[in-house]
Amino acid sequence: MNQPNLPVTSERDQFVTNKGFSASSFETWINMFSRIILTITFWFFIKIFVGIDASSTPTLQKQHQLDLQSINYFNYNETKNILVGSVGGMLIIGWNHIRPLLEICKILIDRGHNVTFISPDPPSPSFNNIGSIIHHVSSGPSFNIEDMPGYQTIISEEYNIEMFGYLKNYFNSKYLNDFNLYKKVANEIKVDLFFCELFLNDACIDISWLMKKPLVTMSSKLSMSYAPYKSDPMIGCHVNMEQETFLKRFKCAIITPIQINYILSPYVKELDELKKSVGISSSNFFEKLQNSLFLANTFFGFEISHPTPPLYQEIGPIMSDDYLPLTSNLYNFIALHRKIIYISFGTQVYTTSKNNAILLQAFIEAINNRIIDGIIWSFVKSASKELFPSTITLSDNKTIDTLTILNNHHPSIHITEYTPQFSILNHANIKIHLTHGGIGSIYESLRTGTPMLLLPIAFDQFGNSEKLLKNNVGLLLSKSSLNVQDIINKIKILQTDKNILLNIERMKNLVIINSKRKFRAADLIDFVLYSNQLNSEQECQEGNKKNCDNEDLKVWITPETKMGFIRGKYLDVYVSLLVGCFIIILIIWKVYFNASKGENFVQ
Repeated sequence: MNQPNLPVTSERDQFVTNKGFSASSFETWINMFSRIILTITFWFFIKIFVGIDASSTPTLQKQHQLDLQSINYFNYNETKNILVGSVGGMLIIGWNHIRPLLEICKILIDRGHNVTFISPDPPSPSFNNIGSIIHHVSSGPSFNIEDMPGYQTIISEEYNIEMFGYLKNYFNSKYLNDFNLYKKVANEIKVDLFFCELFLNDACIDISWLMKKPLVTMSSKLSMSYAPYKSDPMIGCHVNMEQETFLKRFKCAIITPIQINYILSPYVKELDELKKSVGISSSNFFEKLQNSLFLANTFFGFEISHPTPPLYQEIGPIMSDDYLPLTSNLYNFIALHRKIIYISFGTQVYTTSKNNAILLQAFIEAINNRIIDGIIWSFVKSASKELFPSTITLSDNKTIDTLTILNNHHPSIHITEYTPQFSILNHANIKIHLTHGGIGSIYESLRTGTPMLLLPIAFDQFGNSEKLLKNNVGLLLSKSSLNVQDIINKIKILQTDKNILLNIERMKNLVIINSKRKFRAADLIDFVLYSNQLNSEQECQEGNKKNCDNEDLKVWITPETKMGFIRGKYLDVYVSLLVGCFIIILIIWKVYFNASKGENFVQ
């Protein structure tokens, strides 16, 4: 008898049945258990290999977001005493060159540092509020460069090497007073760092070296960095010697420096004796700047491109955050004219009476021909107005009374003093800036996109003007050969040349981008302060101060500098190679010569 087919029951089913579980419920438990194992495994993977707590995923971004405000690397809450020194107030530096120092100082003050500023008295009312910004200590009246021997020669000739001797002699006479003032103030404020303008400021640099305090120096150009193709029109050369002949390059690289050293040697010896009298044993200027930070108020694009050591940092162009507004008279004049030339020659420099007459004649004829319709001429000194003849004669033989113009009785010419220069240049109706080529005026013109008509008078103005010409953002006038028609033609070109207008916009963008770097300058000064504090705390490797001054800055010193000239340039390697090649060639030649001689002997 056939039995019905019964389902085959596995041991698992029997176990489940005996225990009271159904097959479906067992599968559910298995799946749940598997998910728990996977979840635990995933959690351990995240915890161990990724390093993030999975349970805090909803607040992940909040907990791990970088809080920049909580980072206090430079200890901003810790007040430091900074002594800033400048010889500003005289022409070669100019008070406008002090503005960048003040801008950096304001940032340092905002960060809680105490800043004391030593300089001559300000020469213009626009700086009379310096005491409200910073603790100012006067080093005496501003130097009037008009009293310097040979000044008339300097402003009338293209260049004069003798001026270096005049300047050195003047500052030698001030050295002891300045040195004692810096020493007195430094001890009173318990200085932590010296911030010195570089040029002709030996007293500030020497006292920092004597007191073994951190030093930061600053200049308006990369004067500390050397490149053989860099020179200066101030000494009859060019800022870029790339296209010059061999003889010109030889003269500027060898002959002219020898001439300058010869002129300066008596003054250098005199200064060395003065330094020895106050305990400065080293007369090596560059030794005192070794391992120290140098800031340059310039930027590549304006400066001639060349390699610079890491210790030399560009932080320019430094611009102010606030500028004086237009006065009502200026605003009304500018509003009534659409094509204005603004003329300014800086805080002290001026041109000759003959050149003033030629300029004024050119401007009046340009107005009469409707090339422009307005002139704003700014004088820093009332005496500058005296450098005009009583009358000028135009090309059509018409005679003009200059006193009437200087008293502002001409409807298209506005004569003024101490103008808010940036606010004027920033107005759309200002089409051209006629400037002497001072660095402050240049940066303000570039920042506002104003083409420049350049009339350099003395000193660094020639080099600055050449740099602008190479960037095609202006045209040059010569103080020794001014010509009315040439001035008028260049006024036309500056308003219509598309390349100049395009380049001025390009340079404007560069200035805007780089003008934020004054905060980097303050950061670097803070870093020097902070690293010096760390060195003091670790007692500088068992008290060996020589090995730890500005220790953190030594990583910026290139190996070439440490290795010396011969090893740093690998001259020893290359010379060895040449000598080795020469010896090998000599041996081969000698063997060949002897072999040839032997063959001849056999024959």
